[in-house]
Amino acid sequence: MKKLSKLQQISFIIRREFVAISTSYAILLVLIGGIFVYGLLYNYMYAPNIVTNVPVAVVDNSHSQLSRNFIRWLDATPQTEIYDQAIDYHEAKEWMKTGKVQGIIYLPHDFEERVFRGDEAVFSLYATTDAFLYFEALQSSSSLVMLAINDKYRPDGAVFLPPQGLLAVAMAQPINVSGTALYNYTEGYDLI
Repeated sequence: MKKLSKLQQISFIIRREFVAISTSYAILLVLIGGIFVYGLLYNYMYAPNIVTNVPVAVVDNSHSQLSRNFIRWLDATPQTEIYDQAIDYHEAKEWMKTGKVQGIIYLPHDFEERVFRGDEAVFSLYATTDAFLYFEALQSSSSLVMLAINDKYRPDGAVFLPPQGLLAVAMAQPINVSGTALYNYTEGYDLI
């Protein structure tokens, strides 16, 4: 008997397995039918899960007209509903622990100054990830509000800039999202 090379042995095994798979109707049904049925029905499973009016707490350390506009515009989005304004982060965190809110928006003391200076405005969004649709709704609504603030106030500040400054403002990102895992810093699982 002729000895086959390793590549020939592998190709023989692959052909034999494809023949075994193609003759089993159960396997074909799972591979072909399951893929198409799942692909078609996947969108329908999540269609009723459009999230609206996610309760969010606001910690406003800026106490400025711009931060009040941000809060008002955030409450006007269909995704979020302002539960209440907390005195500090700890109070908002307690509301989140008890399930009264699904997220916390934290506006720092220099929120308005940073926007009017043309710097990158910073706000923090803390959200539970026990329901990812809530997290996505909070992130998209807060980003949309920040883009609206960018569109409203950035052109006013651009009037006083030299041409080089206009180019820098035009190239700057209005939103820079950076996520931080609070408890699982590796964002993975360690095996012991």
